Amino acid sequence: MTLPRIYSPETLQNASQCVLGPDHLRYLKTVLRLKPGDAILVFDGYGHEFEARIENFSASGVTVRLGASLPPVQRKIRVTLAQGIPKAGKMDGIVRTAAELGTDVIIPVAAARSVRRMEGEKSSAKVARWQKIVQEAARCTQSSSVTVVEPVLSFADMLKRADSGARKLIFWVEEDRLTIREVLSDGRFDGAAHYFIIVG
Repeated sequence: MTLPRIYSPETLQNASQCVLGPDHLRYLKTVLRLKPGDAILVFDGYGHEFEARIENFSASGVTVRLGASLPPVQRKIRVTLAQGIPKAGKMDGIVRTAAELGTDVIIPVAAARSVRRMEGEKSSAKVARWQKIVQEAARCTQSSSVTVVEPVLSFADMLKRADSGARKLIFWVEEDRLTIREVLSDGRFDGAAHYFIIVG
């Protein structure tokens, strides 16, 4: 039986127990119907993952005792997705799928063909929502790290953010000759350790 994987926002390095916040209480106790003594996996997004046992449930959250440390899953390729924010709220699904596929960093981009630039509190609230979505999606993956959602950037600022050593791949809606398979198989991307992908 596969053990439930739960994300802890606090680092687990050198810890013997941790308290998972109230948002995990309903999921573990009501949805999964777990009890004190039941086993779960806990990971912190910093490469640490542990077998754990539930000690107790309380209003402040779920206290778990950490057991054996699991070896981190090392990925050979890093992926950054710079995603133009689509209209009609489709970004939630894009963020979830990208996180489930193992994207390391998502940069939301307020591009000319997407939405008007989000400012201040609205932008921060959206990024916080997307970060929560990637934390939930991380339960489905085998990685001990969690996708990072960066603040919303303009297209120009996103280009400045691109790592100079990364292989850049830009998807263009009007491209009608080259396929993604042809681009990736022509040799220019051989041995790449970091892909910077721009969509939208």
